[in-house]
Amino acid sequence: MRYGVNGKLHILPLILKSKNSGLDLYLSTNVGLISIFTTLDEGIFPQRGTYFDYSFLGAASIFLFKRKIIGLLFEAGYSEFKYQNGSSLSAGITYRF
Repeated sequence: MRYGVNGKLHILPLILKSKNSGLDLYLSTNVGLISIFTTLDEGIFPQRGTYFDYSFLGAASIFLFKRKIIGLLFEAGYSEFKYQNGSSLSAGITYRF
């Protein structure tokens, strides 16, 4: 379970006057905790507990169609967590409403 604070700074609205652009660029940061609920058996990995987590990301969303509500999402950045440290890269589908 993840819980904490997430913040995003959308860059293009600071530069462009258009409110419905086909491109969205932003910086994101997350700070919080991750709780892992496994059994108390020492052989289980990752081990049960609550761990500090933070990340810094840069991201871009590219909206594909004229209505600009569905697009592709790309994120790259750095994450620090007991079981995952270093660079991170992800891609997915985004929906704007």
